[in-house]
Parts: sequence; C-alpha cells; structure tokens
Amino acid sequence: MSEVINIGNIDPALCIMGNPTANSIKPPPTYNYKYNELDILNDMIKYVNRTYGEHYKKENLECLDAWIARGTASTTCLDTAEKYLWRYGSKKGKNKDDLMKAMHYIMLTLYNDHYKIKGE
Repeated sequence: MSEVINIGNIDPALCIMGNPTANSIKPPPTYNYKYNELDILNDMIKYVNRTYGEHYKKENLECLDAWIARGTASTTCLDTAEKYLWRYGSKKGKNKDDLMKAMHYIMLTLYNDHYKIKGE
C-alpha cells in the first residue's frame, strides 16, 4: 500500500483512485522518495493544521492579511523564515518546529507570490 498525505483540495489526477474527496495524494508508483519527502510533507501538513488554532485573529483577519494589504507579505514572511532558520540549533537545540515554522513562512510567500488570486 502506498503512503498517503492528507491535504485540502487537490488535482483529481493525483488522488487515490481519482477521488478528489479523499483529500489525499499518493506518490506515483515510479517515484522512490529516498529522503522521506512524503513523511516530511505529511509532518508539514500536520504542523500547518495545528497552527490554525494558534493564529492571532482580529475580526477574522490574520496578521498575514495586513501584510498583504500593505504589500509587505513576501519580504516579511521571508525575513521571518530566515529568523527561524537562523535560530535552528540554538534555541532548544535542533528544534524541528523551527524548521517547520520556516517552511510555513516560505509556503505563505509562495501563496502571496504564486497562488493568491489577483485582487484578493
């Protein structure tokens, strides 16, 4: 049985048996993920899901929304990712959460620069 990653809306071509409601993807059978990339992605999804209960919101707005409105989201997210990478190994040793936080801020930069619908 192949490994499965739970995610949100995805391309039906990537879904198990083509079912997009499964909210999971399966690796193509020809891929051999030598460096546990699927495990890392699965951990990343769990981390991001966990953060949604921790976000600071004001009237259903997140801090990222303010950064987007000001036009500073990408630089702020990259700077914040760099902060977590910089402290990795210093605060609480090689703290996995520091890397997860950095990757999350990089994901938010990807959203702002490549996935956000224009005018949003």
